[in-house]
Amino acid sequence: MIKFILYISVIITAFLSGCKPQESANKEFVILYTNDEHGWIEASKKNGGAEGMIAHWQLDEDYDKSEKFIVLSGGDIWSGPAISSWFKGEPMIEVMNALKYDAVALGNHEFDGKIPNLEYLSSKAIFPFLAANISYKSNGEIPDFVKPYTIIEKQGVKIGIIGLASLSTPVTTFPAYVEDFNFTNYAEAIKKYAPEAKKSGAEVLILLAHICEHEMKELVDVANEFGIIFMGGGHCHQYLNENTDNLVQMQARANYRSYGKVVFSYNSKQKTHKIISSEIKDNTPITVSNNVSTIVDFWSAKTDSILDKTIGYSSKLIRDDSPEMANMITDSWLIYFPNAHVSITNEGGIRQSIIEGEITLETIVGVLPFNNNIVQLELSGNELIECVRNFELGGMSTTNGNVLSSGKTIHSDSVYIVLTTDYLYSVPTNSFAKYDSTPYNTSIHYRDPVIEWIKSKSSNSENYINQYLDYTARR
Repeated sequence: MIKFILYISVIITAFLSGCKPQESANKEFVILYTNDEHGWIEASKKNGGAEGMIAHWQLDEDYDKSEKFIVLSGGDIWSGPAISSWFKGEPMIEVMNALKYDAVALGNHEFDGKIPNLEYLSSKAIFPFLAANISYKSNGEIPDFVKPYTIIEKQGVKIGIIGLASLSTPVTTFPAYVEDFNFTNYAEAIKKYAPEAKKSGAEVLILLAHICEHEMKELVDVANEFGIIFMGGGHCHQYLNENTDNLVQMQARANYRSYGKVVFSYNSKQKTHKIISSEIKDNTPITVSNNVSTIVDFWSAKTDSILDKTIGYSSKLIRDDSPEMANMITDSWLIYFPNAHVSITNEGGIRQSIIEGEITLETIVGVLPFNNNIVQLELSGNELIECVRNFELGGMSTTNGNVLSSGKTIHSDSVYIVLTTDYLYSVPTNSFAKYDSTPYNTSIHYRDPVIEWIKSKSSNSENYINQYLDYTARR
């Protein structure tokens, strides 16, 4: 009798276990993607900032920080407005920790605060910085502040994420900051670390690369070879959403203006994936209070306490890429150093427009956020003409021949005193160092003369700064 009861019990248990719903082999995932955030965490009239981003994710994408979501960045997360740059990127780390980023590609501007700052911030981040193609020149080892790849587990699926740093990094950050490192071929890095990630258990592969669209296109074949399902780019601030052969390539512009959303499914039994959808959405302003708002408010108040000091007034927008902006900067250098003939800077060093209204110290820190000093060179006329190329100019123009602002022609054998930044001087593709190997470093920050010039005009709503600007293009 006892044996019979046990037999029946085993049958019932087996029957009931067979009735339990089996876990589906298909898992659905959502990638939320941003790139080139550049510290734009504060909301504006057109963009929602970091607090708008999390609000859109929660309201529009049902983002609940669950394992369904994979949050990624293509790098260059700081170096922008003063709220980020003045504090060397720390506010961005706090914001991205709160947004629960899973991984970030190593951007060139991550080096702007020098290696100790990058090491410090990477230690505070709950996510890894990724770059499989960076190593020490001395021993070939990957530095501690970065990983070649990471493996995260979501819904029981192991997802491998490989990173790439831009090959242009040695000239798009201060060269001295990265002189100890090699930046190597993209495809070779993928071929080395994709198999290693799979050997470590990765079932799905993703590529985060701080590279432009044309470079991404060159990696499609190798990405397909290793079954990479998503390639996130950056650096060139482009709009890209392309699904080719079940591989999504994406860039979501820059400055937290937009974000990418990719939905894919993965079948753990068949080991196959399917891209369900991919789109890029605008981060429009939205009124909401959340934990990210609290972080932004804290750093905003801290920034204001240091930099909210009015120095002038603009009656209209002064665009970052306008002749009047470039002329204001280069002319202010020449006023500050009256013995110089010509000043030279680069458009890429001007990072923000000046909006209508009061101009503060915070504004100018955002316009000129890098730690660049002005250096003084002596160049012949021929050397000067070779050096100016497509740079922004003060004291001379190339639009109708090479002439000084006084109208005098630049003579090939005359000697001219020239101002530029220590960054531009140190970039090996420029010719400055070739012609003057012993420049004089003034130790004057490149934004200081601009601040002094604006102050000198005592501009306000009636005596606005715009009437003192030169709107004529010089190149």
